[in-house]
Amino acid sequence: MKRSAFVIMTLLPVVASAAPPATQPGAPATQSAAPAPRPETAVDLALLDLERRQHAEGHFQADPKLALTALVLTSYLATGNVPDHGRHGATVRRAVDFLVRSAPADGYFGRVDGGRMYGQAICVIALSQAYGVEQDPTRRVAMRAALVNALKVIVDAQNVKKEPPHAGGWRYEPGAADSDLSVSAWNAIALRAAREIGLDVPDAAIAAAAAYAKRCAHPASGGFGYQPGGESDIAMTAAGVLTLSLLSSDDVELAAGAKFLRDHPVVDATRFPYYAMYHANQAADHVGGETWTVVSRAAQERLLRTQLPSGAWPVSTSPEEPGEVYATAMAVLTLSVPRRVLPLYQR
Repeated sequence: MKRSAFVIMTLLPVVASAAPPATQPGAPATQSAAPAPRPETAVDLALLDLERRQHAEGHFQADPKLALTALVLTSYLATGNVPDHGRHGATVRRAVDFLVRSAPADGYFGRVDGGRMYGQAICVIALSQAYGVEQDPTRRVAMRAALVNALKVIVDAQNVKKEPPHAGGWRYEPGAADSDLSVSAWNAIALRAAREIGLDVPDAAIAAAAAYAKRCAHPASGGFGYQPGGESDIAMTAAGVLTLSLLSSDDVELAAGAKFLRDHPVVDATRFPYYAMYHANQAADHVGGETWTVVSRAAQERLLRTQLPSGAWPVSTSPEEPGEVYATAMAVLTLSVPRRVLPLYQR
């Protein structure tokens, strides 16, 4: 079944580029390749590229506007940028104000721009993280009101009556009678983000989301599938491990999924590579140990190698991942995980 467009925080030392072979006496000198940029430089270039794409109204000139603005905003927040302060303070301010100004009365951000429940979750994540660094009292009141309404949409969608395999998860639309792990992972993260700023997130909602993720585990492979009983892949395993690491405790499914991620790095043929790298990196940071070493090194090397001269990252090889704005925001989020600036990134 086709997935939505959104199946789509001390850095590790950069692995040094291989040294060029020694020049033989009398041989003509050759120009070696330029070294890969350090992660800090790569992120700085990316943030400048995203800033150039921002419209005066605050969005980033790409659709779905609210969802992508929220994703980009989260990438700025994950690198320590806050509203009204520092190099990107004005950019962050415009993005926050745009999202709050665009909040619908019924709380469903996903209907406004077609981002559906993917966009709903991403908007809640972004505004929850921004709420913690917002200094303006009037704006905090408006942000909290928008978040309360938006969170209600997420909780109500989870509580729609579903067949047992799909209970506790989310699908593209709030009233859907089934669930998938891709949408569910984003909404599970949104529940955790909302709870961390003091919003009322029922314990039952947390437990049900974790239980749904466990049902998507594939015992034979150790990975996770798109829906219960489905074949495992890298992106969904990353989503499953992250969901359990955020919402649950030590689980057999979590340990098996972590091993799957160590054994299956993102490669050129991986479907949804930006989604997979981001969720895998965040999950690996929570798991720690060998999982973090293996997964983070692979993601870092891949992203530093593929960044464009403009600072952006190229459009995904999976057409469901939408454009350079999405790719660049997800790459920044991936590289920013070990900074642990966002509450979501803290163990």
